[in-house]
Amino acid sequence: MTTDPTSSTPAETNAEPVQTDPIEEAPALDPAIASQVTIPALANAQDGDSNATDPGGEWELLSAKIGGWWQERNLGEQWQRLRKPLLLAGGLVGLILVLRIYSAVLAAIASVPLAPRLFELVGVSWLVWFSVTRLIRSDERRKVVSGLSLRWQAFRGGNSQ
Repeated sequence: MTTDPTSSTPAETNAEPVQTDPIEEAPALDPAIASQVTIPALANAQDGDSNATDPGGEWELLSAKIGGWWQERNLGEQWQRLRKPLLLAGGLVGLILVLRIYSAVLAAIASVPLAPRLFELVGVSWLVWFSVTRLIRSDERRKVVSGLSLRWQAFRGGNSQ
C-alpha cells in the first residue's frame, strides 16, 4: 500500500509543535575588559574629501594628536634625548656589518686551497723572528713587557704613572 505524501491524516494535523530552546543571554562581561571606547565622528568632515579615508573621524583625531605632540616637543630636545640610543643602535648595526664582512673575507681566504697553511707559516716565521730579535736579551724583554703592561693599562683605563 502506498501513501500519497500530500494526503494528511487527522493524527498528523494535530501534532504538537516542536519545542525550541529559549534564547540564551550573552554572559556577563568581565569588568576588566567591559569598557568600550567610542570616538565620535567629526561633524565638519565632508563626504567628497579625498583626505578623509573613513567617515568616523579617526584619521583627523589621530593626526590632530600627532600634530599637537609634535608642536609641544622641541626637535633639539628630542635629538638630545634620543642621541645616545640612536648612536648605540647605529654602532651595533655597524659592528654586525663589519663582522659579517670580516667572516666573508675569511671564508673566501679559507676556500683557496693553500692559503690557510701559508698564513700559518708566515705567522710562525714572524713569531720566531720577533722572539729572536726582541726576547733573547733581558733588557729587550723588559722593554717588551713594560710596553705590553702600558698598553694593558691604557686599555683598562687605569692611571699610567
